[in-house]
Amino acid sequence: MPGLASYGVPVPEIVDYFYKGIYYHTWFESLEAIAVTKSGSGDATIEHLGIIMSTGSTINSMVAIAKSPDYPMTIGTWDKKRRFKTRLGILRNTAQAAWILCGHDIGGNVKKVGFKVVDDELFGIVNDGTGDVTTFLQKIVALGNYLLEAIFVPGVSASFYVDDTLKGQITTHLPSGTDESARVIAFRIENREAANKEMYFTEYKFLQEP
Repeated sequence: MPGLASYGVPVPEIVDYFYKGIYYHTWFESLEAIAVTKSGSGDATIEHLGIIMSTGSTINSMVAIAKSPDYPMTIGTWDKKRRFKTRLGILRNTAQAAWILCGHDIGGNVKKVGFKVVDDELFGIVNDGTGDVTTFLQKIVALGNYLLEAIFVPGVSASFYVDDTLKGQITTHLPSGTDESARVIAFRIENREAANKEMYFTEYKFLQEP
């Protein structure tokens, strides 16, 4: 997995490097300042392990969370290198769809970079505002947990790592500009049957480089 040194960042400048970029880190200790959207029997709760996003058992239910600091000291943009990392815990692997992104989680014409789950398949996903492009990464299992990292290099590629192994890369339809770039978290899960689907997160890190 590439580190800061691979981007030409000298170790003595790391503090300044983070200070001039955007760095966001959460242990999901509270839902304060996190937007929660839900329908049907969907809900998001905080417990000792972090955040639990549950659809409940009503068919076509969903829950989504977002963190969108619109007025930070450093403005968000897709024209800078960005990355995020989290560990996904997932309850089921059937009749579900889920998104783990930065950018916007819904719609075919909104900018995003991250991961998508469809039933038992995990994909990398990007969108430049004209439509989603995906690449298959691997199968997932019920009660599985996966360390996910997306690394975005503007105009070049979005690279997708699972458990610190590069699983896929997309080089087209990469977002640019500022639309949806302030949204550093966009997680969503939906069920496609009358059964509860859940995903869990304990920690999340996001970085936009200077």
